[in-house]
Amino acid sequence: MKLIVAAIVSTVFLIACKDDSRKQAVQYFQAHQKALMAQQQVNNFSLQLAYMPATVLPGDKETSLDSGYYHFRLQVQCPSGNGSLSGDKTSLYYGLDSLFVGEGSDQKIYPVSVQPVITGSHTHFEYLLVFAKKDWKPGTTLEIIFNDRLFTNTRMSFVFDRTKINEIELLHS
Repeated sequence: MKLIVAAIVSTVFLIACKDDSRKQAVQYFQAHQKALMAQQQVNNFSLQLAYMPATVLPGDKETSLDSGYYHFRLQVQCPSGNGSLSGDKTSLYYGLDSLFVGEGSDQKIYPVSVQPVITGSHTHFEYLLVFAKKDWKPGTTLEIIFNDRLFTNTRMSFVFDRTKINEIELLHS
């Protein structure tokens, strides 16, 4: 399953690649996946949070090279017979910013934006998380907490190697 998810993330990067810096970012991401992507299994749910370098974000060059933010993509794969997601799905699309928090030294860092990505699937959900870099104090790790009340009713921690994030961001500067 991890291999399939990694292949999907790599494919998304390749599709988004239009210049050399984007291709370099894809190659770097593939070489350092463990530092830039975190995955957790809870019951039959698979959750993956991956860092998205600014160079591979869709949009015009000025927008996609906005280096003032950290961008992450959360993918949730639900079991196919999951009855807990039937009915009103409003909570899957609204009020999401309160579910995520970055852990800094003695401070909580809230996302600037959490946007659902419409997938058209009843078992696969995606969200784009954006955190302001200025809110994070210097350090070697970057931790994002997901207080999941949508799928698993658990608190999950995703830890990233901040030095690798900074290195991949330097590829476009």
